[in-house]
Amino acid sequence: MAAKPTWQFPRNEADQIEGPIDSGIEHFTGNRDENVIRESIQNSLDARLDDKASSPVRVEFSIASLPSADIGSSQLDVALRAAANSSHNDNEDYKEQFLKAARMLRRIGNGSLPCLRIVDSNTSGASDDTRPNGAPSKWAALTKGTGSSAKVQRDAAGSFGIGKFSAFAVADMRTVLYSTAYEAGKGLTHRFIGKTILVSHEQKSEKYQKTGYFSGDNFYPLRGYRCAAPI
Repeated sequence: MAAKPTWQFPRNEADQIEGPIDSGIEHFTGNRDENVIRESIQNSLDARLDDKASSPVRVEFSIASLPSADIGSSQLDVALRAAANSSHNDNEDYKEQFLKAARMLRRIGNGSLPCLRIVDSNTSGASDDTRPNGAPSKWAALTKGTGSSAKVQRDAAGSFGIGKFSAFAVADMRTVLYSTAYEAGKGLTHRFIGKTILVSHEQKSEKYQKTGYFSGDNFYPLRGYRCAAPI
């Protein structure tokens, strides 16, 4: 059985002041639904696997019901409340947004959480394999990159690496779960990680950075782990 992820935030040993206003997310706050649809489709088109007209890229948008345990809801609740009450959060709107999200998690308890699910097919997937030129893998650029793009074509649409933030703009919890499958050797390789972008904060008198990961040890993605939401 694959290990289960936990929410982890890097320690903020330099006491950086990372407020709730994130430039990547703010770029997509106008027309949020339109932005996430456009950026998701464009990313899938850029990763097209088969150019045959009979095998087009397909992108499905749906609402899935995700068991709260599958997103580490109790840990995320604590982080959201810490972010809302952080001395680095001086924006009342964001305080209320984080508290509202935390209240929803507590209200759901051990139930299920509705979430936007985006699934594509006839694409290469986001490979976690190191690229020959030493650049970060597509998976690393997607899940941990800032100002970085893994698109091969320099003229590829959306090749500046900010489209990934459109999903955070539509998420009240500022949280996204990533799952990929790509061919490696004789079979498929699966990767999973969650990411949340909040505000630098304290938990149990320890200082943490604003970005946290729902991951294995040392912020590494999990292999073989999949959420219970049906695919």
